[in-house]
Amino acid sequence: MAQWKAGDPLEIKTERFTLRSLRPEDANEDLLSWLTDDDLMYYLGGPWGSKSVEALGKSIAKLYDNKSDFMLGVYDGDRLVGCYWIEGYLRLRSAVTHHVLGDRSYWGKGVPMECRTALLDWLFGVGFERVEGRPYATCIRAIRGYMKQGWRLEGIARRASRDRSGKRHDNMLFALLPEEWAAIRREQKKAAQAKAAAGKSEEAKKRAASGSK
Repeated sequence: MAQWKAGDPLEIKTERFTLRSLRPEDANEDLLSWLTDDDLMYYLGGPWGSKSVEALGKSIAKLYDNKSDFMLGVYDGDRLVGCYWIEGYLRLRSAVTHHVLGDRSYWGKGVPMECRTALLDWLFGVGFERVEGRPYATCIRAIRGYMKQGWRLEGIARRASRDRSGKRHDNMLFALLPEEWAAIRREQKKAAQAKAAAGKSEEAKKRAASGSK
C-alpha cells in the first residue's frame, strides 16, 4: 500500500507528467483563464468565480486540504497543462475524480487517460474501495474515455447536475472497484509484454533477412 498521510501534499508521476497538489502560490494567469473559461468548464458546472490570481490562490487554500479534497496540477516539466480534482469520502473510502485539460496544445495526446491511470493506482493503493466518474450524458468524449479504460457503467443519474444557467443535466455514473482495476492492470501488462515480444521478433526477422543478403 502506498505510504500517504492525510494532509500531505501529493506528487504522482506518470511516464510523461507529474501530478502534484496545487498550492496558493501555483495560481497563475493560465490557470485562472482555464477555470473561468465557459467552454472549458461547461461540463464541470461552469466557471469559477475567482476574478484574480490572488483570489484563485485563496480559493485553492480554502477548498483543497489534501485530506479528502485534492486539486492536482498536471505538469509537463515545469509547464502546467491541466488539473485533476479528487473528491474523497473517507468514511466510505470512495472518491470521485474530474479533470480539465486547459492547454489545448495537449488535446488528443492521451493526457487524461495516462494521468487517470496513475491516480487510480494511487487511490486504490492507499485503500480506497470505489472510484467514480460522473460525466455529463452529453460529454461524448469523456464517456468514450471511461469506456475505453474499462470503467463499469452503473446507470444514469437523471437531472443530477445543474449548470450556471440553471439548466439540469443527466450524469453517466461510471465506477471502478479495486479488484476490477487490478484485473485491468494485469491485462494491460500482458498486452504490453506481448507487444514487446512481437517487436523483438520482428527485429530479429529483419536482422536475419539482412544477414542472408
